[in-house]
Amino acid sequence: MKNTALWRYSLSVLCCLLIGCDEYNNDTMTRLTIAQGSLLADQPTADTVGQVVSFRGIPYASAPIGERRWAAPQKHNGWQGTRLATDFGAACPQTLYPRYSPSFREMNNQSEDCLFINVWTNNLGSRTYGNELLPVVVWIHGGSFIHGSGDSPATMGGPLAAKGVVVVSFNYRLGVLGHLAHPQLSAEQGGTSGNYAALDQIAALQWVKDNIIQFGGDPDRVTLMGQSSGSVSVNNLLISPLAKGLFQGVIGHSAASFATQQTLSQAEQVGEKFVAGALAYEFRGGLDGQDQVQYQGQDEQLLETLRDIPFEDLLDVFSQLKSELTPGSKGFKPNIDGQILPGQVRNQFSQGDFHKVPTLLGYNRDEGSVFALYPENRIATNHAEFEQRVNAFFGPAAPLLLSVYPEIQGSTQPYTDFWRDGVLVWSIRQWATASATAQVPTWFYHFSHTPSTEVGQRLGAFHSAELPYVFGTVMADQDDDKAVQATMMAYWVNFIRYGNPNGALSSSIVNGLKGPAEPNRPGTQTQLQWPKFDVQGTYFDVNAAPSVGTQLNAPQMKVWDLVLSQ
Repeated sequence: MKNTALWRYSLSVLCCLLIGCDEYNNDTMTRLTIAQGSLLADQPTADTVGQVVSFRGIPYASAPIGERRWAAPQKHNGWQGTRLATDFGAACPQTLYPRYSPSFREMNNQSEDCLFINVWTNNLGSRTYGNELLPVVVWIHGGSFIHGSGDSPATMGGPLAAKGVVVVSFNYRLGVLGHLAHPQLSAEQGGTSGNYAALDQIAALQWVKDNIIQFGGDPDRVTLMGQSSGSVSVNNLLISPLAKGLFQGVIGHSAASFATQQTLSQAEQVGEKFVAGALAYEFRGGLDGQDQVQYQGQDEQLLETLRDIPFEDLLDVFSQLKSELTPGSKGFKPNIDGQILPGQVRNQFSQGDFHKVPTLLGYNRDEGSVFALYPENRIATNHAEFEQRVNAFFGPAAPLLLSVYPEIQGSTQPYTDFWRDGVLVWSIRQWATASATAQVPTWFYHFSHTPSTEVGQRLGAFHSAELPYVFGTVMADQDDDKAVQATMMAYWVNFIRYGNPNGALSSSIVNGLKGPAEPNRPGTQTQLQWPKFDVQGTYFDVNAAPSVGTQLNAPQMKVWDLVLSQ
């Protein structure tokens, strides 16, 4: 533990003694005081996993409403009296997943006042681990930048916190509210607009840096972890100068930013089209004739008018226009603005201009199965249709691509694997390769376990299937599921704690076991050495009988290298 962190911890304990902020106020509530004010959370009960306390719905920034809509998040100045931290805050405005998606959830509590953070810890009061501050993992949820929140049942932080890490999740602005770029917004904001979600993420990390010590967490040992668009966000924050020093390790599940990203200019063009649609919707009662709509106010009133439009109307416009706004995409995305995101991620990595911290990455065997449920992503239902679509889209490169996805009679697997590799896997493999090339300690996993749930039996090791195994929230009670959960939690906790999934004993083996160097400290012995990612593409296969392999999907990756590296 760094001396600075120890000093800050000692000072916080002294302050509590002086002002009487006893964490355990009475028999039913847990009290904690941070810079913003006093918090009350439910006290753990006999059936609470690992005596973990959860503080929920803490505002980490002011509500981005009114003139703060489409602006950088502002510091929250705190509250008077005591704030109940027993319920999650409102989700950021969003359209819901389709009901056929495994990620579908009813989200009736939506509001633009949604910048809330949640903390799970078992290191309060008597300090379970003595005077030690625990490592912290900050979770960025996925959802294609248009769905999701920090309170998904699959990623509840209690079981992971019981293993000896402080777990943090949070909401950030989504869709048009998180990513609208427009020339007038750029002029207002110093030459950049549209990366409000990234700025929210940075603000949440800064809140963790400033406050996590009060929850028993070490502000100098923070791991940033995300899945899908959350993993893309992690990848982006590795190149953001504004995120420097806010995390010391990263974990990315299933996605990355190594494909070409949109520029600010391109994002502004999307924004202008959206604004035309929004004005038509508001002032003409629909989107008919949107290209001809003429705003009747003065130019300087445009942003004020847009900020007055109810967010429900903005979501309606987005739902109607999303296929036109960003062809091939499901919504608004981050953009390369030269400031928050200074350059294309793959270029920043090739130049060595990124935050070099230990990195754990990987993907699931059947990533494409969920996306095939969406009509707009369904590549084909038979091989003739598959060949036709690949030829139409890839032209001269089509024969090479088709050669590594041969027909499997009666199976759609070649088509979902094609989607998996081209959209997700190639990019995250590029991230791993670029990271390892820069001499950053890097580990790569492949999740091949089929969950013994109805969804798992139908979709295999689908996109996001691994998350309950990492967070310890698996509902299935089969022995294989329990074994995989134990495996993933062990390696992930070790990485969060030591920056190495094998634990601190990373260079020695005792009776075939790898594990933490320090007795009686959080971390779990692991039975198989997980080698670093290297030129052979070494990976760790996660299932009930984990193994180590090399050259995963090598023929397909070589072809995608030729097609996508141009």
